[in-house]
Amino acid sequence: GTKADNNADMMRKGRHRYRNLPGEAAGRARLTNEQVLEIRQRVAAGDSQIAVGAAFGVTQTTVSAIALRKTWQHI
Repeated sequence: GTKADNNADMMRKGRHRYRNLPGEAAGRARLTNEQVLEIRQRVAAGDSQIAVGAAFGVTQTTVSAIALRKTWQHI
């Protein structure tokens, strides 16, 4: 097969080095599950996404993605 075929087979069988782990299980996660829940609560309560992001050391874009459940969907 082609390189693309081999890569697809590797990913399908879980034989790749990097796994897409959810949430704080990911090695580079900057937030915990509890922080994500608090971010969602604060945004729902009407707090500014910019202010919430500053409080947690993340960008407004990150806060928006969390609030819209585009990221951290598992909680």
